[in-house]
Amino acid sequence: YFKNGLERVTGGDTSRKVVVCCLEDCWMSWNAAKRALSWGYSAVHWLPEGTDGWQLWDYPLERVEPEPGQPQAG
Repeated sequence: YFKNGLERVTGGDTSRKVVVCCLEDCWMSWNAAKRALSWGYSAVHWLPEGTDGWQLWDYPLERVEPEPGQPQAG
């Protein structure tokens, strides 16, 4: 699911910048970044502070919903 979604949103361009984050202290995003790198994506950026840090730094957040029929996080 993740690999297919990554290919779709990047148009299969493995040099396209990808930013991966979750919540602070959540290692799922670290795992996702490692997987993307293992699939040949070369511009992967992991934000360990996650959306918590993003909000703390007063950057804008946007609520997004999973695409219909796709698995949802726990």
